[in-house]
Amino acid sequence: MKPFASVVDDLFTANERVVLSGTWAFGQCHYVPVAAYNVGGIKLAFENKLRTNQLRSVSVYTGGEIRTRLFDNAFQHGDPIGTFMLGSTIVMMFEAPQSMDWAVEVGDKVKMGHLLTQPLKKAAAAKKD
Repeated sequence: MKPFASVVDDLFTANERVVLSGTWAFGQCHYVPVAAYNVGGIKLAFENKLRTNQLRSVSVYTGGEIRTRLFDNAFQHGDPIGTFMLGSTIVMMFEAPQSMDWAVEVGDKVKMGHLLTQPLKKAAAAKKD
């Protein structure tokens, strides 16, 4: 029996993604949950109409359906954003000042609840640079 990864062309590009883009104290930020193809799913705490990992007829993914929705949500520290239904990864990209005090190093494994930077109050003072 062949492993699933060898049966589906471009498996890792077929993973489901939801891109949440916005701003924070230092500029742009993007939060991207990535769910495993055909088994995972992503649910957002503030949007119950989102459906990921829906059956499609295309076996090779070189693009795919893109839907854009605008939300006016403001999140605070500790607010739930969403959940994985058998998920895999969160990718975060954000602008930060050069003086940001990082709590992790390149290559560190980060788990849920891990501190990435010092609290925003400390970092906000550094915004002036």
